[in-house]
Amino acid sequence: MELKKETIDNVLVLHLSGDLKFDQTFEEVHQLVKMSCLSHRPVVINLKNINHFNSTGIGLLTACYITWRDRSLGEFLPLSETPDKIKNILKITRTEKFFHYFASDQEAITALSCSHHF
Repeated sequence: MELKKETIDNVLVLHLSGDLKFDQTFEEVHQLVKMSCLSHRPVVINLKNINHFNSTGIGLLTACYITWRDRSLGEFLPLSETPDKIKNILKITRTEKFFHYFASDQEAITALSCSHHF
């Protein structure tokens, strides 16, 4: 898995690509979410370029969501450009309730800026 980070309007946007697997990038993504949450900085995870998504991906997103929720940053973790195949996996595993899908990074950022948390 590869990771590209960018900051847009004080929101950390994480662009994940490739095969989502348990490796150093997995840990880096979770740590970035933790650090961002500690500083009350919102996060958006972009999944547009994920090729392979399985239980490891569910584990990563769920861990990020728990960190997000435990820091009282919102009821849902924002995901952008999520492919239908990933949405279906999250639905089948009943974890979709933890996430909110946005068509673009900017749509997610706009929604976050309207939230009372930020």
